Amino acid sequence: MASLTPSWSDTMSGSGNGITNAHCVTAFAVATCNGYAFKYDCINGSEGIRNDLNGLGKGETRIAYDSQREIYYFGCNGHVQGVKADNFTTTIWTHPVNLSNALDTITSVVVAADGTIYAGANGYVYKINPQGDVLYTNPLTGTGNNEVRLALSVDQKTLFVGTNGQLWALSASTMTKTWSLTLPAWNYGATASNTVSVISVLYKDPGYGVATPWLFAGCNGWLYAIDLGQANPQVTAMTQSLQAALGAGDTRLAFDTESGQLFVGLSGCGASIDASLRRPAKWIYELAKSPGRVANILPGFQQVFVGSNGQVAVILNGVCKQLGQVTNGGANPVGLAMDPAFPQRLVAGCNGYVAGFTIPEP
Repeated sequence: MASLTPSWSDTMSGSGNGITNAHCVTAFAVATCNGYAFKYDCINGSEGIRNDLNGLGKGETRIAYDSQREIYYFGCNGHVQGVKADNFTTTIWTHPVNLSNALDTITSVVVAADGTIYAGANGYVYKINPQGDVLYTNPLTGTGNNEVRLALSVDQKTLFVGTNGQLWALSASTMTKTWSLTLPAWNYGATASNTVSVISVLYKDPGYGVATPWLFAGCNGWLYAIDLGQANPQVTAMTQSLQAALGAGDTRLAFDTESGQLFVGLSGCGASIDASLRRPAKWIYELAKSPGRVANILPGFQQVFVGSNGQVAVILNGVCKQLGQVTNGGANPVGLAMDPAFPQRLVAGCNGYVAGFTIPEP
């Protein structure tokens, strides 16, 4: 196994230590920590432009990107703020959007093709227009006050919500409920993690002739597949195999359309499994195995990147080819992002530090 050494790194001056997320567009990267956002050149880490995102407070800061309008949206502590990519030192709104009933809680954000922003926090979901007005709020009645994760349907007409062991489908237009379900086998009283990751994709199931819309969810080490072509969507397939092998905890997801593989980050490990959920895992890599430890996973060109415990692993066909430490990252969660135009450029954020890696082609 070869050593993976950063080609550049930065201290994210002023942000302190905390969960660090990253996002890449062609040639540029953005990293966030504790209510601060930084923009870098992906190649050498130059520029390092900081935006203090005044009004968001200090906490994990999640990222969504509007590629058509080139605007970054940041969710933190029940607030949302936007920054134009080409003018990163200023915000698009004088004051951040305040989400009622969600202050001081983890805030997820996604953005639609028409520029509409959706935010989820504390068991609520919000629809925000590009001018910063909250148009609709849905309290997800009966789900409690928990972390909310979001995904838009392929046709942008439905907003999928994962929270507290449940899945909801809302009209992206009116934010009214279309359907909901409680994930089978999820135990309210004994679960180690009630967070629900959701990912909406076009998937060609082995039993179908063409790719159709599917929804995948991960909760507490369980994986679920939902065929959205059903009149009343229900869980089509599910598996506990990864929980049995790795332990329970926050279950992060990524998907590769070409191979039909679902990639899972769980308990400090990474795994690849056929999205039908009817076959054993293709591979499991134990980077820093520990039940409940957050692991992020990101598929690249042939290779897959796993980040956890302050480390980054490059996986090829289930074998770790390179392993490296995020500079000054300690033993903390690792956020991952890849330059979409150059899969050899990887950016990792950890504990208030960010590093760029150049990954050799397989």
